[in-house]
Amino acid sequence: MSLSTDFSGLRERVEHFDPERPLESSETPPSEWYTDTRLYELERESVFGRSWQYVGLTEWIAEVGEYFATDLGQDPILVVRAADEIVALSNVCRHRGGPLVRSGRGKVSSFSCLYHGWNYALDGKLRKAPEFEGVCDFDAKRVHLPRMRVASLGPFLFVCWSDETPDLEESLPGLAEHIGGLRLDHLVHSERRVYAVDCNWKVFVDNYLDGGYHVPVMHPDLSRSIDYAGYHCSLRDGWNLQLSPLRAAQADGAADSADVRHGEAAHYIWAWPNWMFNAYEDVLDINWVRPLGVDRCEIVFDYFFAADAKKSFIEESLRVAEQVQEEDREISEAVQRGLVSSRYDVGRYSVRRENGDHQFHQLLARALRAGIVRREGGTS
Repeated sequence: MSLSTDFSGLRERVEHFDPERPLESSETPPSEWYTDTRLYELERESVFGRSWQYVGLTEWIAEVGEYFATDLGQDPILVVRAADEIVALSNVCRHRGGPLVRSGRGKVSSFSCLYHGWNYALDGKLRKAPEFEGVCDFDAKRVHLPRMRVASLGPFLFVCWSDETPDLEESLPGLAEHIGGLRLDHLVHSERRVYAVDCNWKVFVDNYLDGGYHVPVMHPDLSRSIDYAGYHCSLRDGWNLQLSPLRAAQADGAADSADVRHGEAAHYIWAWPNWMFNAYEDVLDINWVRPLGVDRCEIVFDYFFAADAKKSFIEESLRVAEQVQEEDREISEAVQRGLVSSRYDVGRYSVRRENGDHQFHQLLARALRAGIVRREGGTS
């Protein structure tokens, strides 16, 4: 469905959630926010088309010509080290929509479309269009792959389609300083894993942001390693921090998450709209929630461990992470089914636990309202 969709009636449901209402008197967004294809299409433009999106690491493109390919929702992109800059480009040829590179990473001197062989420089400019002589009003010098803005937060790369969106540091003030203060320089990237979940992307974000509310019920093993009573969420501008004191491993000898989650506290960071950063003393994982449809998403995990970490430690840590992810997948898919029910529409927030969810919904409501105004021809 295109963004020319008829939005009649959608404005009312978007405006049902008042982002200015305080947490203690707010209702959650209506269930249609998670099930209406029109709203999903609106999000593609007003949320993901206008926010900074995590894509990978600067170390993957250390040399000129090194690139990696990924997807931003339904937009294939590639990120490459050109002569003197990092460039993010559409991975869709301007001729007939063919791909320039397949998934993964590599190194090239230029990009050639895998369909008809159109060739592009590393900065996206068209170099050659085979057998295009005689085509009227066609100037190869004016053809260029759509290009995105690129910014880094430490070793992490972000991209953004919109020129109107503030710079990354302005969008997420103080986040770089907080992450830098965690002193995680000794960690190195281990691997990337991708998990498919049959739920709206916001269901997964909601689950992450509930201030640990679901942990005692859904994650009994993880619950043994965190101090739930001390778990709290502090709100920042465009992001938040869930901080939880950690417990030592149990003396009974039974394996649990505390064996591979060390340190004084866990730092669970969320940044608008779909980036999570889970840091311990010697383990880090990045979660990137990638929407694929109104009721489907992918969770991209990048795992980091100390350079001298033992293989057995890494394997056990990944097992713990897989278990938590499977538990989150199970409940997220169940919630999606509940949101489709004719017997549910809105809920309420736990003031003690769900201030992070409320912040997310406030930001989302403002973005959606602005998107509707733009689609109706007004100004936001």
